[in-house]
Amino acid sequence: ASPLPRKPPPWRQMRPTWLAVTAGAATLSSSASASSHGSFHWKARFLDDYPLALCNDGSASAYYYRKGPSESREWTVFLEGGAWCWDVASCAAGGSSVGFPSSAEDVDAWAEGLQGLLSRHSPLAHTHFAFVRSCSADAFMGDAGPSPGLVMHFRGRRILEAVFADLRQREGLGDQWLDRVLFSGCGSGARGAMLSMDHVATHWVGKADLIGLLDSPLWIPVQPWRAGLPSLEEQTKKVLDVANVTQFLDRTCLQQFPGALRWRCMFGAYLLPFVTSPFLLVQSQYDSFGILSGLDLRYSGVRWLNSTELVYAEAYRKALVANLPREFRGDSAVFSSACYVHCTFQSEQVFALRAGGVSLPELLERWLVSPSSVRGAWFRDDCTGFNCGLVAGGDRAIVT
Repeated sequence: ASPLPRKPPPWRQMRPTWLAVTAGAATLSSSASASSHGSFHWKARFLDDYPLALCNDGSASAYYYRKGPSESREWTVFLEGGAWCWDVASCAAGGSSVGFPSSAEDVDAWAEGLQGLLSRHSPLAHTHFAFVRSCSADAFMGDAGPSPGLVMHFRGRRILEAVFADLRQREGLGDQWLDRVLFSGCGSGARGAMLSMDHVATHWVGKADLIGLLDSPLWIPVQPWRAGLPSLEEQTKKVLDVANVTQFLDRTCLQQFPGALRWRCMFGAYLLPFVTSPFLLVQSQYDSFGILSGLDLRYSGVRWLNSTELVYAEAYRKALVANLPREFRGDSAVFSSACYVHCTFQSEQVFALRAGGVSLPELLERWLVSPSSVRGAWFRDDCTGFNCGLVAGGDRAIVT
């Protein structure tokens, strides 16, 4: 904590209202333009100088960096989502390294595909932005080398450590009081941020404050609909040992869940009450990954459901709402739509979603200016029917 009184710096007080939502479409609502926030060119930064920041195959990991306005002292560190794996079969099916575009032209082409809060029309456009690629198949949690039975690296923790060390050295992140880090991610990236944020805030960001923007990280204890599929709980138990997930586990959580229950301290439904850093949780009640993980062997994106599968979707929604956090240890809030979506931040739907009479960009804007102003707030859609949030727009939402 800073020894000085906490007053928002001028660049934070003067943030414009970026978004006006009209008929579900986002438009710029201030005179600020993309050109006033830098060139929006991304650059690939490979972590060759950090010998343990490795992808599954032992190659160097990387992140993409885009500078914000020169006066900004705020950084967004976003962890990419992606599959994880826990044994030979699952790793052969989906746990593998990815190719990183490295030339300026290829990186620009990759950036053209960014949507939602990663685009240039975002409330986060005023920040310096680090997009951390996923290539360790451990949700940025593990620290294990190859073993005789599984010849691949699980070095997500080392990748995170290297990214923050690199940003501190090259960009001065955390050199000044009132610097701020928006630690974010989607899916497995958000789960990694959720698990590590208290450690990161204490050890890796210098004088900066850290807050979490968690998109779709909440895994809940539900059994798969289809027989023979590994439950999310079973996967987590195995990843704990295979990937050596130890350093980020919260001590207070471990006191409540010792021994064979340690895996719960990396599982959202059990972990979130122990997180002390402020966070904004964005979690759809019809999370497509959560639902399809109980229906399909591998998640390969949103697909529509038949009448039998819709029964499972409704049971999933009921369980998720029951597991949404209601008590917080910090200045945190929950935004929960009733939409069939995963990774909301990276979707253009982010500009149209509403719950409790507020849109997600509007809530994010308020929360970024002053997290304490919405502390403990619950914005939850209470409409009826599958995917009803996208139609009803949250008009029948619950706010507490």
